[in-house]
Formats: sequence, structure tokens, C-alpha cells
Amino acid sequence: ALDSWYFLGLCYRKIGEEKASRQCFETVATSWTEGKFVEASSLYLASDDYDASEWSSAAKWFAITAKVTTDKKIRQESLYRRFLCYSKLEDNTGTLLALKEVLKDEDTPFAETARLALARLYRSSKVLREAHDQYVILSSSPKKEIRSEAILQAALTADELKDPKLAKIWFAKALKEDGLKEYRGQTQIALMNLHYTSKEWTEV
Repeated sequence: ALDSWYFLGLCYRKIGEEKASRQCFETVATSWTEGKFVEASSLYLASDDYDASEWSSAAKWFAITAKVTTDKKIRQESLYRRFLCYSKLEDNTGTLLALKEVLKDEDTPFAETARLALARLYRSSKVLREAHDQYVILSSSPKKEIRSEAILQAALTADELKDPKLAKIWFAKALKEDGLKEYRGQTQIALMNLHYTSKEWTEV
């Protein structure tokens, strides 16, 4: 039955009967819980919905694909696209959970991109300690753009956390970072103000 539903869906797809094809793939993806045809059916559905900007539906099918696939690359890509769907929906709760699923896999090629998105989400939600921790991890990125943003945001979040000692450390790093040359004036003033408040006159 599984094979028949799947190949029937393929046949409908070949002759342009998209609605009938979709019904077949949905039957496969929701009636069985394992196998390459379940994976292929859910991936067809997810990709179609993603291309059609049907974000909520695409997220559901990507979740099924990630669950049933035995292919590491497909699982990683499905989890990342699921995050993108929730991001498009501006669903912060769904985005947060999806990002954490992406980052569970330490080998995922989307680790830094997902971590940066997680840090920005925490930042926009005013969850500053978690945002700062994520930026600290990203501050050692080999990618200049990511590293620069992470260092600057680590400094800013430390300042917002009212931790002057930590803020001084990160603003000092920002001052030396090549990718932050355009912010050197503001960075130096921020450092001066921190040292002035601490009555560290020599540093000022």
C-alpha cells in the first residue's frame, strides 16, 4: 500500500494532476512513520509549500522529513528550512524551538547562521544574558562579518546587563577588531565613559 500510494502520487505529478498527487503524498507522509517513500513524500510536500510561501504547512512537512530521513544532509537542511519557515511567520516561539533543534547537531553546516539568528532573537526579546552568551561563542568565528557583529553585540549586551567589567573587556575587543573600524569612535567613547564611571582616570 505504501509503495502504491507513493508511485500513484508520482504518476499524478507527471501528468500535472497536482492536487491528486498531493493527496497521495499526504497519505504516505501521515499514515506511515518510516521509510524512504515517507521521506520523499514529505520532502515533496515541504518543498512545494516552501516555494509557494506556505510557511506553516512547509514547516510541518520539513519536521516529518527530518524525523524519518536517514540522510544526515537532508535532516540538517530540513531542520534549517523549518526554522526559516517559522522566521517568515514571525513566530518567535516556533523559531526559538526550531533553532534549538538545528543546533542540537554539532556538525550542521548551519551552526553559525542558526546561532546568530538565535542571538538576534534573544536580543530582540530582551533576553540579554542568553543573547550575550551566544555572541561570545560567535566571537571566535573565522568569518569576519559574523565575528565582528558578535564582538560588538557582546559589548553592547554586557553594557545593557549593567556589567561594566564585562563591557570593558568586550568594548576593548571591539576597538581592535578590523571589521569594526567604522565604530571605533563610538567604541572608544563607550570605553572612556565606562572607565570614567569607575574613576579609572589613567584609562580615561
